[in-house]
Amino acid sequence: MKPIREAKYTVTAVLQWKWTKAEATKAHEVVDITFRNVEMIPLAAEVKLTRLDVFCVLSTGEKTDLEIQVVNHRNMGQRSLYYWAQMYLLSLKQGQDYKALTPAITINLLRYSFLPQEEPHAMYGIYNPANMH
Repeated sequence: MKPIREAKYTVTAVLQWKWTKAEATKAHEVVDITFRNVEMIPLAAEVKLTRLDVFCVLSTGEKTDLEIQVVNHRNMGQRSLYYWAQMYLLSLKQGQDYKALTPAITINLLRYSFLPQEEPHAMYGIYNPANMH
């Protein structure tokens, strides 16, 4: 399989865990994918640079970062949150209303155990999962 098709298939498959299959393939389809090191330039010189492994834009406008890690540097939780926050923050352009912010999704494919659980999949969000607010 070609790398772009593989990455698109992987991201779509992971997104299917979050939504039903019909919603994932219809409403959350990958429409743009970038394999080069995607650098998100910080707002100030003293702020750490963010480099994403694979950056995707979904048909809904959601930004998705697919991070692939083989070695456990013991910082994946902090790193994931930092990358996610940068994607979310930098999606808003000067003069735009906050309503223009689009959701950001981080997917981590890890070769090591990160969380103390047996299930290979876990989802977290900054919202109340009971009512999605």
